[in-house]
Amino acid sequence: MEISDIIRDAFYYPIDNYKRWFMIAVVYAILLFISQFGSYMSVNYLAGNTSIIIITLLVSVIIQLILSGFMVSISKTTLNKNDTITKFNLEKDLLNGIKKVIITIFYVLIAIIITLILAIPLGLYSNIAKVTSILSSMPSNYPTFFVLQSIPPETFKALEFSLGSVMVLFGVLLIVVSIFLFLAQVSLAETESIMAGCNIKALFNKMRRIGLGKFLTCLVMYAIIMFISLVLGMFVVVIPIYGVYIYYFIIVSFTSIFSARLAALIYMEG
Repeated sequence: MEISDIIRDAFYYPIDNYKRWFMIAVVYAILLFISQFGSYMSVNYLAGNTSIIIITLLVSVIIQLILSGFMVSISKTTLNKNDTITKFNLEKDLLNGIKKVIITIFYVLIAIIITLILAIPLGLYSNIAKVTSILSSMPSNYPTFFVLQSIPPETFKALEFSLGSVMVLFGVLLIVVSIFLFLAQVSLAETESIMAGCNIKALFNKMRRIGLGKFLTCLVMYAIIMFISLVLGMFVVVIPIYGVYIYYFIIVSFTSIFSARLAALIYMEG
């Protein structure tokens, strides 16, 4: 398929299945209501309603896992060349949601570990040690202003530079991780295996078979669409009382279905 056809197919997929989309949208609205109810209880009635707060938290997590796993099912039906959104299978969707979380943790941990290792040559730890040494040598009753003033400007700038470099590095790694996760969820849908979703080499080979140019172009267009939806969401959520519900009901549900369909369509190109 051409890139434009892939994007168009994924975009109209929720619209063509508007009845199932509505069903998913209702679940997202329920999730939001339960989350807000739990937050309200924790702020206003924490002392006597701890059990209610815990229950609402658990229900919210379970619903979120089911929705996440359901998106895996959408990718699965796409791989099977089925253009109809599947029905909820609570047990299967919950299991896939848990698997998806495990895969996500795996990739994020890789980004964290690489960042922590590369922070050594970037001088983050040594600069923190220098600043800590200076601060520990100061009397404990010194005002904070004078303590900070005691740090040499070059040492402070070195710490700022190394910290900034590490943060940029981590941001770049998270983008790379997100790219692999984009296909990992489809690999999970295809194989139902966590190991397949964590197979970095296999996923990279899949990208090569798709064509790195085509794959990255699709991702850029996907990012643009998601950015536009985010901007629209910023305008919607300011609507009094119902704004955030409209955002979840329409935009979040739509982009979730769109993303799952798009990922599978791109995956099939390889």
